[in-house]
This record gives sequence, C-alpha cells and structure tokens, in this order.
Amino acid sequence: MKISIVFLIVFFGLFSSCNNKLITKKISDENIELKWYHYSYITSSSDDFIEVYRGKLSIIITKLPETYIKDVRITNDTIYVNHLILNEILSSDVLLSGDVLGYKVVYNAIND
Repeated sequence: MKISIVFLIVFFGLFSSCNNKLITKKISDENIELKWYHYSYITSSSDDFIEVYRGKLSIIITKLPETYIKDVRITNDTIYVNHLILNEILSSDVLLSGDVLGYKVVYNAIND
C-alpha cells in the first residue's frame, strides 16, 4: 500500500513538472512567431494566451477566458485576433493593442 502511494506521488510530481502548455495554433512570418495556447491542468481549465516572439523577446498580447479566442492570423505587419464579444473586461484579461514588436494588433469582436 505504501509503495503504491509513493509511486503515485512521484508520478504526479514528475507529470506536473512537465511543460503543460497546449498549443492551439502556431504561425510565423519572416520576423515573428505567434503561439496561441492554454495550460493543461488536471483539475481545472486555464485562460487562452497569445504570445508573440521576436528574436529573444516575447510578449503576451492576449489573455482571455478559455474558448473566447476564435482565430488569430498575421497579414503583412498586422496581427488579427478574432474573439467572442466580451460582456465585460475583467482585470485579469489582457488585450494589448497598438504596436507590439513592430506589428499592429487588431481585435475583432464576433458573434459565435
């Protein structure tokens, strides 16, 4: 009995230290890379994130509740984020707009 409990503790300890980022979409052009992801937790869900990488720099441009982001794309020097209409912006939400690492960020609220 004690061995199985120790095994479970070690197993979950190792499992929880793994990279639990689940990539929904990854796109890039010649200058930046963009990742839309959320975290995988056993007991709960996480917000969706969009992170932009340019060289060694990275910045999270969007953090919204899970399932609110519907699509993201890069066209020329603009990043477009389609999301569900937000009834309210929570203090934990992140919606960076304007110039981010040389790209304009545009949000499009859509009906699902």
